[in-house]
Amino acid sequence: MRVCPSCYALYGPETHQCTKDGVATVDSIDVLVGMSLGSYQVRALIGEGGMGVVYSGEHTTIGRRVALKVLRPELSLRDDIVERFVQEARSVNTISHGNIVNIYDFGKTPFGSFYLVMEYLDGKTVRSLIDEEGPQPLERVVTVITGLGAALAAAHSKGFIHRDVKPENIMLVDRAGTTSIKLLDFGIAKLITNKTQHTTHTGSALGTPQYMCPEQLEATAYDHRSDIYSLGVVAYEMLTGQVPYPGKSHAEVRQRQLTRTPPPPSVMRPELTLSRRMDAAVLWALSPDPSTRCSRMEEFVRQFKAGFEEAAVAPVPRPPRRPRTALIVAVTLMAMAVGVVIVYLAIPGKNTVTTTAAPDARPDTRRPSVGKLTRKQALALAHRRVVQAITSSRGGDRVLVVELLAEMRLPVKLVRDELLRALKTDAQPAVRRLAAQILARMKERRAIKPLRRLLAQPLTNAQTTCDYAEALALLGDRSGQARLRQELTRSRRQLLIRQTPYLLALGRLKDPAARGGLKALLDQSVLGSTLMYQLLGHLARMGDKTAENRLLQVVTTDAWPARVKAAIVLLEIQPEKAKSTLRAALGQTTGGVRLDAARHLAFFQDAISAKDLLESIESQDTGDRKESALALGHLPGLAGHEALIGALDDRSEIVSLAAAVGLLPWATTDN
Repeated sequence: MRVCPSCYALYGPETHQCTKDGVATVDSIDVLVGMSLGSYQVRALIGEGGMGVVYSGEHTTIGRRVALKVLRPELSLRDDIVERFVQEARSVNTISHGNIVNIYDFGKTPFGSFYLVMEYLDGKTVRSLIDEEGPQPLERVVTVITGLGAALAAAHSKGFIHRDVKPENIMLVDRAGTTSIKLLDFGIAKLITNKTQHTTHTGSALGTPQYMCPEQLEATAYDHRSDIYSLGVVAYEMLTGQVPYPGKSHAEVRQRQLTRTPPPPSVMRPELTLSRRMDAAVLWALSPDPSTRCSRMEEFVRQFKAGFEEAAVAPVPRPPRRPRTALIVAVTLMAMAVGVVIVYLAIPGKNTVTTTAAPDARPDTRRPSVGKLTRKQALALAHRRVVQAITSSRGGDRVLVVELLAEMRLPVKLVRDELLRALKTDAQPAVRRLAAQILARMKERRAIKPLRRLLAQPLTNAQTTCDYAEALALLGDRSGQARLRQELTRSRRQLLIRQTPYLLALGRLKDPAARGGLKALLDQSVLGSTLMYQLLGHLARMGDKTAENRLLQVVTTDAWPARVKAAIVLLEIQPEKAKSTLRAALGQTTGGVRLDAARHLAFFQDAISAKDLLESIESQDTGDRKESALALGHLPGLAGHEALIGALDDRSEIVSLAAAVGLLPWATTDN
C-alpha cells in the first residue's frame, strides 16, 4: 500500500498522489525510514515477509539499538491478525526466557499499522546456514537443540505452545565469542488456559507444513508435543540437510507422513558416526502418534545430548572399500614381503633377527569379515544378522530391519516366527505395524488372532489402524475390510485428508467403496506427485479406463521422471507396457530415475536390470547402495548373490543389513 507522508492517508498501489492535499504518496515500507515511533527512530529496512516488515531502530535518548517489527497496513485492519501480533508480545513477556527474543514495547504508526519494538539481533538464522552450507556440524546442532529446547520447555511450563518452530525462526547470535540461540516469532503461539491445561487443544492448522505434526496438519486436538515434533524436524534437517517429510502443501506432507518412514539421521550422514541413541531421540520426537512421541521437551533434549556424547566417542568409520584391483596389488606386495622375510630367516647366521611386537589390531567385532566365508556360510550369516536385528534390545535396530524386510517382494519365511513374535509383543508400534504387512504378504494365517486383538484396542493413529485392518483383509479375514469401510464412513464428516489412509488401503484391496473418495482426492492432489500416480493406479485396478489411459499417456509423452513413476504403477495393470518403458529408461536416464527403473524391473526378476544394480551397489551414495542391495535380492543370478555377499562387509550398517535381507530369500533354499 501507499501512504501520504503529510496526512498519512492510505491508498492502493496505483495511487501516486494524495487526493486530500496533493502530496506524492510513498510506499508504506519506505515512509517509515527516518520517522520516530514513540521513543524510537527508524534507521533502516532489515527485511520483509508476508505479514510485516522489520527495521533497525534506536532509542532517541539512551541509544539502545532495537528492531521494529511493523505489521502491514492491510493486515492491521484484520482483528484476528492484530490479535496474533499482540499475542506475540504477551507470550514473550510472560515466558521471559534468555533464549527467546525480548520485546520492549508495542504501538501504532501514524497510518494505523501496529508495531513491536524488539531486541536487536546481529546473527544468522538456521535457515540461512542450511541454505549456505547444507547439513550442519554436529556441535552446532547440539547447541541449537539445547538452547531451543530450553526456550520451549520454559514456554510449555507457562502454558504456551509456539506452533511454528522452524529454521527461519531460530537465530544464532555471536556475543563476546559465545554463540547464543534465540527463538523468534511467537505470533501464532497459543496459550492453553487453566481450564484446558494438561489436555489437548483444538486449533486451526497454522504453521509451515513440513514442520507440523500430523494432528496439527489435520487441525485436530494437539498440545505441547507439537513443538517437540517440530524441534525433531529441525534436528533432522540440521543433521541431514533435508526435512523428513518434504511437500509443498498440507495434503502432500500428510500423505508422506502416512506412507513413509524417514531413514535415521545416521543413515543419511554415515561420515558423522552418529550414535543410535541420537537416531532414537530424533525419531522419538518425530513419532506420528502423539501417544508414543516424547512427552517432555527436557527429556528429548536430555536424550539428544546423551546421543551426542556417545557420538563424540564413537570409533572413526572404516574407510571405503578399495577397488578389487588395488586389493590384489596389496595382497601381492604383502606376499612378496613375507617371502623376503622367509628367505632372510633361511640364510645361515641370519636367524637371530630382533623383532618388534606388532600393535594390537583388534578386529571389528560388530560385523565379522565375510572375505573367507563360503557362499553357504554367508547365507547363514545373513540369516543370523537379520534375526539378531529383529530380536535386538534396541528399538532403532528392530525398526530398521522390518523396514528393509517390508521392501522385499519375495517371501522371507526364515524369519516368520520372529516377525510373529514382534507383532504380538514388540514395544515399538512401527515394528508391529510393519511386521503385520510382511506377515500378510507371506499369507501367515497365525497372524490373524494377534491382529484381531490389536484392532480391538483403542488406536489413535489412522495409519496403524489401516495397516492392521488391511493385513487382516489380505489374510482372508472379512473383519479387516469391514473395519476399513467403517473407519472411512466415520471419517467422511472430517477433512478429506483424514480419509486418505482408509481410501488408499481400500484402493489396494480394490474395494468399490473407495472409488468416489479416490477420485475426490485425485482432484486435490499435486500434479505429478507420487500420490497422484498411486490414486490413478488404484482406480485403474478397479477398472477405471480414464485413470488407466492417463497413466498410459504419461508413459508415452511426459518427461522421463514422470514416465518412470507412471510405469511403476502400471506394472500390475499393463506389465509388458510398463516393463518396456522401464527398460527404455535404463538407456536414456541417469541417477535416481535410472536406479528406480532398475529396482522395479528387478522386483519382477527382469535380469536386464542386473548391470545397473551391480554398478550402483559400488556407489559412494549410501542410499543407492542400500536400494541396490534390496533390489539384487530379487534376482536369481549368481553375480547378484556374490555382490550381496560382498556388501555384507559394507562400511555402512544399513547397507550391510540390506544385503543380509536381500540374501534371506535365497538362504531359505540353500540351507
